[in-house]
Amino acid sequence: MIGLIVAEKAETSNLVKTIKAKIIEFNGVRYYIGNIKDKQVVVCFSGVGKVNAAMTAMNMIINFGVNKIFNIGLAGAYRSNIVPGSILVADSTEYDDVDMTAFNYQLNQLTDEPVRIDIKKEYVDYLKSIIKKAIVGTIATGDVVVSLNNIEGYPSLGNKDIVGFDMEAHAINQVCSHTHIDFMCVKVVSDNLAISNDSREQYDSNYKTLAKEIEKICLQVLEHYSE
Repeated sequence: MIGLIVAEKAETSNLVKTIKAKIIEFNGVRYYIGNIKDKQVVVCFSGVGKVNAAMTAMNMIINFGVNKIFNIGLAGAYRSNIVPGSILVADSTEYDDVDMTAFNYQLNQLTDEPVRIDIKKEYVDYLKSIIKKAIVGTIATGDVVVSLNNIEGYPSLGNKDIVGFDMEAHAINQVCSHTHIDFMCVKVVSDNLAISNDSREQYDSNYKTLAKEIEKICLQVLEHYSE
């Protein structure tokens, strides 16, 4: 079974309508079990943030026995060539809001954890084969809405290999890494700080259109995927 995690329903407005879902609830969170493109899936709208994302991933692994988790949703960008609507395929993830440098850890590194967790090349290549214009790189995750007013506090976002930032991906990848569950991640860019500091305005004007794109990508990925 494949676990599909999206932060908010608004990001995939019609996805659960495509499956005749059985709904199971754990800790106030709904999990939709059904079939998409003849693949058995459990879909969850985790809520925003690292704790919600990690909790959702662990619930999927423990209670539904998923063997792979696919995270898809919206992300911000900072590089000028990554415009809203660009599709990002993660080949690795990391945090952007962790600072334990006072204890001689690298910036964004937690105790006994790597700074960055790679995603298996076979899954990155698979997603690239489905999404022809994908931009591949690192997704950075933090419990923060980044703007030009606070971006100086997150210097790693300027790294050339970071293609986007969100609030869930690395937390899910960290859970998957510890539980030996495969992970795939696609993000669609909703806003770019290089274009405008008003991330909310960009998001509000783009998310309805991009929600349809996310649904399309989900169906494409699941249609061609084989265990």
